[in-house]
Amino acid sequence: MIKIDELAVEKSFNIFKQINRNKTASTELIKEYYETPGIIFLKKHLRNYGGLEFTEELLSHLLKEINLNKEIIPENNIFLKSMKFGLKYVDIVSKNISNIDFNEAIEKAINLASMYLPKKISEDCTIYLLYGVRGTGITLGNEMAIDICDEYLSRDGYINVERLINLIAHELHHIEVNKLLNKRKEKENNVKKQILFDFIGELMSEGVAYYYLPSPYNKDGILSTNWNNNIRNIDNILFEVSNYVEKILDGQIAKLNDIGQLFNDGLKGYTAGFTMVKLIDQTLGKEKVLSCLEDCFMFIEAYNQSLEEVNYKYPKIILK
Repeated sequence: MIKIDELAVEKSFNIFKQINRNKTASTELIKEYYETPGIIFLKKHLRNYGGLEFTEELLSHLLKEINLNKEIIPENNIFLKSMKFGLKYVDIVSKNISNIDFNEAIEKAINLASMYLPKKISEDCTIYLLYGVRGTGITLGNEMAIDICDEYLSRDGYINVERLINLIAHELHHIEVNKLLNKRKEKENNVKKQILFDFIGELMSEGVAYYYLPSPYNKDGILSTNWNNNIRNIDNILFEVSNYVEKILDGQIAKLNDIGQLFNDGLKGYTAGFTMVKLIDQTLGKEKVLSCLEDCFMFIEAYNQSLEEVNYKYPKIILK
């Protein structure tokens, strides 16, 4: 069963509407917002993937910042950009969100994601809806959060339901692949191999999702620009991936956060995974790609084999 939690959205609507009336959001309202399950999940995600402590004081500071300057400027961080975007369209979104059948969207997303998994998604998952705080879709364990203020989802405040379905499917796919990989990882006692498993698993999971499921990087914007630049520079990026594998096996990298720069807004790791999946799909077929979802070392073997099939000069990845 997949559950939806909308409490954070309701609280953020109230805060943004107050700010739009040139009022300062009360300490009590900010505290209520900060303690919603959606924001608690966001805090866990930020701590787990970037080591950032998203404190109540930081949230209050950001809200004061957007009250002083509502205009989006290039120097704004992801939080300020998302909040200012949310502030601009809060009246439209809050009025029209009730027109979206989230249960229907989720069922369609399940069917879409299941097409590229060994079996249809059936396990429990919670989806936290956020508004104007992070501007993306994120997962951790069997939970996800979708910021409905995401630039991919929203145009002038109106949410594109088809893109919402695509984004939920994308994140659901990650959750299911991680479950499959964790079952295999539990059998691996070597610490270096565990780190390697996480790294390759991330490449594969993102690669499969971006290759088979509709991509958010098919529109204008900084993310699509980064994506296209990476495609043009893919040879160097794949050499970077190969070098990271060597460093992990040599013990020079002790935790996945040390290679997090491949999976930031520069999108290098995403583009590398996409390219690897594309090669395997075009040479060995989709079923071969999907068979790797339970063992990402098999994914590397398939990638190396695909290079031989097409005689590409991309680097092989050696698992010592």
